[in-house]
Amino acid sequence: MSQMCMREAEDIYSMLGKCELANWKTPEQRDSKAEEAKELFAESLPAHFANLEELASGDVNDDGKWSNCKFTTTVTTAGEIYLWGIIHQAVLAGAGPALNKTKNARGGKLENYYPKLCKWYQTLGEEDGIRAALDGKTPMGEFAVYFLSTAAFNEKHGIEAPTAGTVNGYGTVEVDLAAEAAKLKETMKALRASQMNKPPPLAMKLNKETGEMEKFVSSALTDDLPSEEEADGDVDIGDMGLGGDDY
Repeated sequence: MSQMCMREAEDIYSMLGKCELANWKTPEQRDSKAEEAKELFAESLPAHFANLEELASGDVNDDGKWSNCKFTTTVTTAGEIYLWGIIHQAVLAGAGPALNKTKNARGGKLENYYPKLCKWYQTLGEEDGIRAALDGKTPMGEFAVYFLSTAAFNEKHGIEAPTAGTVNGYGTVEVDLAAEAAKLKETMKALRASQMNKPPPLAMKLNKETGEMEKFVSSALTDDLPSEEEADGDVDIGDMGLGGDDY
C-alpha cells in the first residue's frame, strides 16, 4: 500500500509539473499551459482523489463523520508521508476546491466527495512532525512552496489581478471579479433600502358575520404619539425645573 501511495503521488507531481505551475516558471510558460491547468483541477486531480478515496479505510459514525482514516496501519509509511506532501503542494497550487468538493446528502446535509481522503489529509497535517516541517522548525529549515497558485504566482511577478477574458492557471476568467464584487455590494445596499421602506405587514381577520377577511386593527398597537407633522413644530420643554429667573 505504501508503494501505491507513492505511485499516486508521483503521478500528481508529474501532472502539476507538466502544467508549468512551478514557482520558477515564467509567466509566459505558465500561460502556455493554462488550458491544461484548467483540466487538471477540474478533471485529472479529482479522478486521482477518487482513486485514493477507494484505497483509504476509516470508521464512520451514525452522523456520517469519519475518523481513523488511513492507507496503512501505521499511517506514517514513507508512501503516505510522500503522498501527503504532494497533495499539500497541489492544494497550495489551487486544488483545495477540488479536494473539498461537496454534494447534497440526505437530510439537507452536505457530504464531501472524498471524506476519507480529506479526513486523512487533515489529521496527518496536524501531526507535530509535519507541522514542524511546514513551520521550518526542523534541521532542514524552511521549505519554499514549489507549486504556486495563480494568485501567489501573480503576486510574485507583480501581475495585476485578472479581469474578464484573461487566461490564467485556472483557465479563462469569465468576469471582472472586482467589478462583480462592487455590483453585488450595490445590489445588497439597494435591497436593504427597499426592505426598510416597505410598509409593515397588514394583519387580517375573519369577519364571522360576512365571512370575509378584513383588516385587523388592535388598540394595543395604536400609535398615540404625535404625528411627524405635529412633531415638526416647536416643542416647549419648560425651564426643566431650573427656574428661568435664576439665569
